[in-house]
Amino acid sequence: MTRFSGRRLGRRAMSVGALLGLLATTLAAAPVSAAPTITREINTHFSRSQHYDANPACFGAPGVTEIQEGNGHLIIIDGGTWLNVTSYETHWITVVPDDPSLATTTRQVTAVIHFRAQADGDVVFHQSFHDFGVEPWDPDAKIQFRATFVTRNGEVMVDRSFSHDEPPAGC
Repeated sequence: MTRFSGRRLGRRAMSVGALLGLLATTLAAAPVSAAPTITREINTHFSRSQHYDANPACFGAPGVTEIQEGNGHLIIIDGGTWLNVTSYETHWITVVPDDPSLATTTRQVTAVIHFRAQADGDVVFHQSFHDFGVEPWDPDAKIQFRATFVTRNGEVMVDRSFSHDEPPAGC
């Protein structure tokens, strides 16, 4: 369902930005160590649920409850003078419409983020997201989003993004 993806994408980008800022600040203050510190968080078989009210502006979408079930991995490697963060999540979303005459549907979503920061301020960031939903009210939805930026010596060297089928504003 497209409106979920747009909201999730926006929330993900904002929370990732805050996380990356915090990590970069931590990196700048971190002492150099002999061996990298590796932190792994593996969230296998998570389940979350959220309700959305009907929104006729979003392809006539009815009110629904979306249930996410999937797996997530977060790996942080702190080398003292650099920091790598990789996050990968794949999950399935079961969409249960408030209207019992509408069919329940399921779709898969994948999100990947990689970030590398160095003490000198150089940064490499890449994000990839796709949600190929099949909903009766939007059967052709195939949201894709990729963004990459690279800075060197405080200058932006690469800043590109690609998106396809993002939902309209307000969805």
